[in-house]
Amino acid sequence: MEWTYHNPVKVTFGVEAYRSISCYVGDRKALVISTTGFVNRGGLDSLKEILGDKIAGVVSNVRPNPDVEDMAQLCADSHQYNFDVIVAIGGGSVIDAAKILGAGMGSWGETPATIRDFLSNGAKVNSGGIKPVIAIPTTAGTGSEVTPFATIWDNSLHKKFSIDNPGLYPEVAIVDPKLTYSLPELHTITTGLDAVSQAFESIWNRKASPATIAIATQSLSYSLKALPLLVWDIRDEKARNELMAASLLAGLAISQTRTGIAHSISYPLTAHYGLPHGLACSFTLPAILEFNLQHDDGRFAQLASSLGKSGTEELVVCLKRLLGECKIYMRIREYIPSSIAVISLLKEMFVPERANNNMIPIDYKIVQFFLEKSLESGIDALH
Repeated sequence: MEWTYHNPVKVTFGVEAYRSISCYVGDRKALVISTTGFVNRGGLDSLKEILGDKIAGVVSNVRPNPDVEDMAQLCADSHQYNFDVIVAIGGGSVIDAAKILGAGMGSWGETPATIRDFLSNGAKVNSGGIKPVIAIPTTAGTGSEVTPFATIWDNSLHKKFSIDNPGLYPEVAIVDPKLTYSLPELHTITTGLDAVSQAFESIWNRKASPATIAIATQSLSYSLKALPLLVWDIRDEKARNELMAASLLAGLAISQTRTGIAHSISYPLTAHYGLPHGLACSFTLPAILEFNLQHDDGRFAQLASSLGKSGTEELVVCLKRLLGECKIYMRIREYIPSSIAVISLLKEMFVPERANNNMIPIDYKIVQFFLEKSLESGIDALH
């Protein structure tokens, strides 16, 4: 057995960890990147109290699932400031946009076309190096604060740029569960399901190692308990803390393994219908788990035991129950017109870079099986 693990991100986790940001910025000037929602909720006022004149400027126009048009505007807005480090405070979209901005400063113009070329080339870091990023997540789900990945969309082409580049690792991740306490129910559920999906996909991954399986298992021990509690009581702070820990750990796991077929299936559903990522990447999980259980090499038996289950079949039951409690098909129905619309995107759903990460080889027919199996229980809700 041979494996390696390397993640260069310095992580600090805990309630009120957010207040430690000044020591990580140090003597540098910071560009703050966030959303209008964060500013409207008074978050910027708190940040200004902590950082004071270390803030060189603020850009707060990042939207969910940023596309090349958004990145062009972000680049133009950022160029008016002289800064040394980027402080990204927000969900995965904010952190992804900040990572791409940091890697691309000086490498592109301020047009969608030049940004599209930069992303098509894998977002290679410019010769002058990158602007380091201090990532502060305000959602519990993407794990972007500890990964070398970023997602930018091209809505005009219904296309997604999924960038995997070691230069995109943030310098520091400050993970403060308190920043999620006011997160609405839908965002809590969708981002939480993303964390669940990442952890499972790290376990049934051909690149899995003892380290990533252990990290992903701990993630699931938190998320599978915390997410149902938050469905029933969105104010449960202990569950918020555990879901934030689950998200961080899932991010650490996929930073090594990458995601798999569930994420591959999700991309066109988000691109064509705007289906929130957490819903898109989680509805197939039970079917994929059942398939991979047929080839268990011991990892699922170990997972079941660690989670207090009597057998591996209970993992499937647990997943189905979670999706039911989160009312996933009712939520999908708000975006997708029919189950036929889902199946029609099959060819776009098979992304080799993701599909080939599955522990057992899969092809188009198996992906179609995953879709049909997943839609059985919710097909009526999709009509």
